[in-house]
Amino acid sequence: MVLLPISNAWADFNNVIQGYLFANNYEISENTIFAENAFVFVNTLEIVKSISVINNGTINGDINVLSGHRLLLQNKGDINGSFYLENNAKLTQVIHNENDFNSISVNGGYNLFINSSETLSLSSVINFGRDAEKIIFGDSVLFFDSLTSLTRSGDAPDIELSGNVIIKVNSFHDIVNRPIFSNVSGDGTVLFYPENLDSMYVIQSYKEDGSVYARLIRETDYSKIFNTKMGNFINFLRTENSDDKLLNALDSASSRTELNRIIDESVKTNPLKLMTPIRIFNYFVGFSDYADDNVINFIPFSIFNDDFHSLGGKIALDLSVSDKVSVGISGYAADMNFSDKLNDFSRFIIWW
Repeated sequence: MVLLPISNAWADFNNVIQGYLFANNYEISENTIFAENAFVFVNTLEIVKSISVINNGTINGDINVLSGHRLLLQNKGDINGSFYLENNAKLTQVIHNENDFNSISVNGGYNLFINSSETLSLSSVINFGRDAEKIIFGDSVLFFDSLTSLTRSGDAPDIELSGNVIIKVNSFHDIVNRPIFSNVSGDGTVLFYPENLDSMYVIQSYKEDGSVYARLIRETDYSKIFNTKMGNFINFLRTENSDDKLLNALDSASSRTELNRIIDESVKTNPLKLMTPIRIFNYFVGFSDYADDNVINFIPFSIFNDDFHSLGGKIALDLSVSDKVSVGISGYAADMNFSDKLNDFSRFIIWW
């Protein structure tokens, strides 16, 4: 659908009507503003071309849109009369803000076009547009303030998405797994902005059987989840290896507490974990045999547990200086490998 431009800037309109206007039939053929001080008394206003009209004043009389023409109307004032649409004539009422919620009487079908940077109540839009054939959502910001959806009910209007529709919600529980809009056409998008939702989750819109739904999904952009250099580093890991153990564990986490635990247990995000095999090694070699007196000894060893294995040897020398004094020296060389559900790394150490 192609809409005529409409603006609040008076300079965009060629015709401004102010003060009192009395006429039997009055033709309008160009974009027109009725000022706040405009008081119009007519039998019929004739719309003889496709134009835009902003009404800030009071119009007393019927409005007739001639065959084949379109009227784009923003009504901030009062219209005490009815609209009549001839063959193939079209009427679209435009809503920019709450001041535009002023009802009109139409003998025929018309559309409601929502194009607002101000936050409008979604339930107000729905209730106001019940008599329209179609509600068209352009770029607009809405607040989901009740459990209302535009499901098909009698002569409820169709929905067309032609822009970016932002819907703010108090809780994602209000919108997930239920139709938000039904009878939907158009290629616009619906974006949800819930309050108090952890950044590790996002609400995603999708279309199914002509309706728009919302679903809760895990965010996997960790720069958004952590908002630190840590998040950028984790994103980099994905570009290097999408099957990384750490990434798989993080992507499977369902809570912030679980995320933090995984971060703490991974050597990639907590380098202190490199000391884990050293601590295991120290525990076991503490029980190794002593060397014989005045002899250089080589003692091979192997260490295995659930996550750690090591192969290496010990070189030791114990010298008796006197009956009461001895001097010992020893060294270790070992290859250590550590592997668990998050980590895979190895170290070779020489220790005297």
